[in-house]
Amino acid sequence: MSLQEAVQQEVIAKSVELDIPNNRVYVDYPFVKKPVEYLKKKHNGKADNKSQAISAYWQQCNKPEKVKDGIRKAHAELVAKGFMVKMSELNHTQKRLISDSEFRHYYPWSSVLKDSVSTPVRLVVDPSRTGLNTILAKGENNLAKIHEVLIRNRCRRHIFTSDISKLYNCLYLKDNALPYSLFLFSDELELHKQPITYVLLRAWYGVRSTGNQSGEALDSLANYFQSSLPLAHDIMMEDRYVDDILSGSNNSDTVTEQIKQTQELLGKGGFNLKFIARS
Repeated sequence: MSLQEAVQQEVIAKSVELDIPNNRVYVDYPFVKKPVEYLKKKHNGKADNKSQAISAYWQQCNKPEKVKDGIRKAHAELVAKGFMVKMSELNHTQKRLISDSEFRHYYPWSSVLKDSVSTPVRLVVDPSRTGLNTILAKGENNLAKIHEVLIRNRCRRHIFTSDISKLYNCLYLKDNALPYSLFLFSDELELHKQPITYVLLRAWYGVRSTGNQSGEALDSLANYFQSSLPLAHDIMMEDRYVDDILSGSNNSDTVTEQIKQTQELLGKGGFNLKFIARS
């Protein structure tokens, strides 16, 4: 662990806010440099990087129609789940915050083919191209050691495994982050037809800080409810690797209670388990 990582971890911790009454977790972008100053210089003094984002969008317009159908489906799912909305649908304060921002950051995005029947195409953003990732805190590597998790559970009579559904997308972006969370899209996906501006409302895969922010959110939840949900606390702190859980006990009834407490703890932050598999 370096001093820089430790300092950045503090920045990440301050960017995460538990909203216990509403069962939500809010995050802001944990900048380590002044974003307007840095991004303006990066993009030759411009107030946005829209032209860069449009170039990336047009590349997707050249994809085969079958792939474009998958892109439309993936985007529609993100909108349906409330992960992003049209900028025109934001409230007046949010729209004003974006329009008055000294720099507006658009995510260049691309499509990735997956070996999946339900979601054959996934949309991914690339904030490294824009310089955004460069000025975001990464923090410490606080991931559990996989071999320790495996060995520990190999020695338990009863175990269970699970996956936290859409972990990163369950983190709500604070309004201050919205000017840096713009996304260009149109169902037409036709060259040289101007796309519509959408706004990401949740944290995203590919953004440098999101992984540690999700970990910080789960650790904070576990510590907040440690006295009332002690079994879930130990699982979050010791038997979780990013969004994967592998835990258990020598007593079957204890495993049932572990699962119950884990579900309750995650629900208090707006998270859900995708499935539960027991030995």
